[in-house]
Parts: sequence; C-alpha cells; structure tokens
Amino acid sequence: RVVEILRMPTADCIEPVVAENDRREILQAFFKFLQETLRPDMLLAHSLTRPFHSMLNEYFSGLDVRQGEHQKGYSLDIPGSIDEFWALYKSNFRSQLKKKIKIGQESGLVFRIVEATQLPPGYDMQQAIENHTRLHKMRFDSMNRASFFVQPDFQIFHKHLCNHPEGASCVLSFTEILLDGAVIGSLYGVRAPHAYIYLMVGFDPGFASLSLGNLMIYYTIENLIHRQVKYFDFKCGEEPYKERWATGFYEKFNVYVCFNTRGRLLYFNLYAAQIMKKLRRAPGKLKKMLESGKRA
Repeated sequence: RVVEILRMPTADCIEPVVAENDRREILQAFFKFLQETLRPDMLLAHSLTRPFHSMLNEYFSGLDVRQGEHQKGYSLDIPGSIDEFWALYKSNFRSQLKKKIKIGQESGLVFRIVEATQLPPGYDMQQAIENHTRLHKMRFDSMNRASFFVQPDFQIFHKHLCNHPEGASCVLSFTEILLDGAVIGSLYGVRAPHAYIYLMVGFDPGFASLSLGNLMIYYTIENLIHRQVKYFDFKCGEEPYKERWATGFYEKFNVYVCFNTRGRLLYFNLYAAQIMKKLRRAPGKLKKMLESGKRA
C-alpha cells in the first residue's frame, strides 16, 4: 500500500493549510494518522516546502527515510512603481532590456493583456488558450523538446478554466504580442490580489531574435505594478532567464518513507523507473548541450 500526499501536476511548495499557532501539534497528529491508521508500506511526499519537509523528516527519523530530488523556484518582489522596478537591476540588464523594448516598438509589436473582463472585440478566453497552446508547442518543437502542457489531460483542465473564468479568488491572464494583427507570443498566468503565478510561455520561434519572452515578462510586470500586485512567482525550473529576473528563490523537496520491507521494495521499483526515464531523456539533453556549445 502506498500513500501519496497530494501532488497536483507541476505543483510547487505543497503543505497542509493549518493554524500557525498549533502547527506542530496538528502536523504531528497528521503524521500519526498516516502511520497508525492508514498503515502504508510507503509514503510518497513530493514538492514539499522546506518547513513541512523538515517536520516530516523529524517525525519519521526512526524509519527508512529516503530523500528525492529538490528543486529551486524563483520569485520577484514587485515594487510599487516602474522607476523602482528599474532600480532593482544592474545597469547591464537595464540597458539590454530597454534596447529590446525599443527594437520591439520599432518592429511594430503590439502588446495586450487578455482577461475575462478585458477581452478585445471578437476575441474570447477560448481563443486565447488555443493561441497560447499553438505557440507553446511551436516553441518546444523548435527546441526538439516534449511539453506536458500539450497533453490531453492538461489541455482539458486549462480549457475548462478558460471556459469558466468566473472564480472570485484569482484571474486567468494572458499577455499577448501581436504583429500585423496576428498573435505571435503568449504568456499565461494566474493573478490574485497580491500575487501572480507564471504558468507557461509560447511564441513563434521565427521571431525569437526579438526576445519575445523577455518582452512579455516585462509588460506583464508593468501591468502588475499598475494593479498593485506585489509578488511574481516564476515557479521552479532550470531556465537561466528566471534567475536573471528574480529577486529571491525558494526550494521544494521530495521524500520517501519506507515503513517495512515491502515499502523498500516499492521504493527500489520506483527508483529504477526514475533512472530509466532519465536514461531515455539523456540523448536529447546531450544533443541540446552540444548544439548550445556550437552556438556559443
């Protein structure tokens, strides 16, 4: 038997929502319930925050606890004005970004924010997610990489969100780039009153020289400053651009608890499957590294 602490697709920083004053007592009761009532052979806990991960390790320290990979996520504390935004970065970053903005303007790029309450004439959220998916796939195809976002289950979920955008707690938002009336870039995220979560980006690789990704991030931040949103979550990932834009970072952790011999066997099967998956992906990663070296 395996118990898995809820792992939503691509989720970061999972932990139970508990009253802060009684946090330790509540989590200890939760761990006791897992061990004594559910009585699993193995516990899987993925994408955990550092505090939750530490408490789980502490509680089960007498058992066979195996650490999985951990990742770093990046964030930006959004200032209150554009001037304060520019002051966050070094002169080289500022000059490069301003140059990209000027080139984009001279090339005729048009930027717009698309939300359920802010729709262009004759355009809707369904068209926005379809354009985004098309451009996202074009970008990943150009890098010879597969994307989970285009898989049917993800598409059903996000298209459902866009067809029912009336949630009060958060707003689906697309930052789009148009050239001669055609959408050539799309950045997709979720905006709450005080935070913005960056989900996916896509653009026509034929216009990659215009730095469409960086421009969409900039105009998204500009809009968030106007709306007084204070936090931009780039989520986890190894992409260098996230670190360049970020002012802070966070970590997420995976951990496996084996309660008995059967649990250890389950873990070894899972570990072997993970190794095989990495081996299957290795040729593509090596090819990407070699191509990157040639361009450099």
